[in-house]
Amino acid sequence: MRLTKDDPRVAADLRIFLSQSYNLKVIADYEIGRGAKVTADLAATTIETARRFAAQIALLLEQPASHP
Repeated sequence: MRLTKDDPRVAADLRIFLSQSYNLKVIADYEIGRGAKVTADLAATTIETARRFAAQIALLLEQPASHP
């Protein structure tokens, strides 16, 4: 998450994606009760965002490193 925190090359929604998806993982792994449900729509949206995040990171890794 720190690697993309203030990187303007990464869209804002993708910069916060890891922390949001970690919260969903915690719910799926440990939570019980009424608030512990991850809907199919939320799961599908999260998967699509994960694909976009992975594609963005792959693109950044392909770019040559810039040296100040």
